[in-house]
Amino acid sequence: MRLSLFDVNDLDRTVLDVWARFQAITPSMASPYLSSGFARMVADVGGRGRVVVACFDDGADGPVGFLPLSIRSSGIARSLGWGVANLGGIIHADRPHFDWSDARALLRQHLACWHFDTLPAEQAVSLGFTAATPHSLAVADLADGWDSYLSWLSSAHPKWLKSTRAARRRLADARGEICFIYEDSDPAALPWLVRTKREQCRARGWKDVYSDRFTRELTERSLSGEIDGSTGVLSTLRCDGEIVAAAFGIASPWIHAGSVLAQDPALMQYSLGRLCVLELSAAVAKAGRQRHELGEGGEAFKQKFANAEVRLVSGVLGGNGALGQAAGIVAWGSERVTTFSGRHPRLEPRTRQAVRQLRQLHYAADARIRRG
Repeated sequence: MRLSLFDVNDLDRTVLDVWARFQAITPSMASPYLSSGFARMVADVGGRGRVVVACFDDGADGPVGFLPLSIRSSGIARSLGWGVANLGGIIHADRPHFDWSDARALLRQHLACWHFDTLPAEQAVSLGFTAATPHSLAVADLADGWDSYLSWLSSAHPKWLKSTRAARRRLADARGEICFIYEDSDPAALPWLVRTKREQCRARGWKDVYSDRFTRELTERSLSGEIDGSTGVLSTLRCDGEIVAAAFGIASPWIHAGSVLAQDPALMQYSLGRLCVLELSAAVAKAGRQRHELGEGGEAFKQKFANAEVRLVSGVLGGNGALGQAAGIVAWGSERVTTFSGRHPRLEPRTRQAVRQLRQLHYAADARIRRG
């Protein structure tokens, strides 16, 4: 197997069609964040380095895998759309067999290092990444239709669903008729989302997702038009016409992948986040999409809506040169600390701190890492 790096806009239609076919035949890779359309949206915005696609080729049957990345001039690679996308990784063929060990070796040869933060756990295992931090992506599986999903939700969390519906009635009584708009084209909707989300992040001590120009411009670009079947979707929950909650995500024909959820802080007693996600999942199902990827986020209620999950990992793959060696040292140290933590769970808080310190050492090793 060999590897070539291409700017995404230099890929011809034949190659893009192969990419789309790999996604279509493997449900776990169907996320719009793994699509060529999303990669081209990120490239249109720019500002985080070149959007490069690592194309794996077996030399006989053509492409067998694609890995979209944002790469700085230093050779530091990050997951595509990091900070926005909730999933990244290699889109690959089942046949011919994809050689994961060869892929790891090739990536180390071509990249200074690769910071991955939303890599599916099974891919991490196949690539041999043991020094990785686990987390998960909550998913509402709607493949059997809305009625089937709602039946599951009623059975799994009856009291919680009942309280959510009661909150909806109280909200309607207090603020007027409730209306949910799945694709809201109101020019005032996006500024409301950005402003409210920034206030929410500051109030809760979260990272301000819209402090970054890239995130704002990517949201705007995605809403301006579809590329290769992927498009931005801005949804709103309104009372008497006024927005009280809003959600943004990227959608493909089969999946709606959430990214940002904002709610009026003055109406928190009405569980707006829960109401918005419930309405959004219903709208996703009605649109014929089979999955609503809820994201990670700081809102625990997303886990209530999840009848499935995607296990993810984050970490670093050391590559060539001095940066690669620094990344490799951190990965080795993190692996040892993680193994120790598993054997001594009472010491987990201290081991987490040790991992953070190792990463800080890594970032301080070279100024180019901080810019990557």
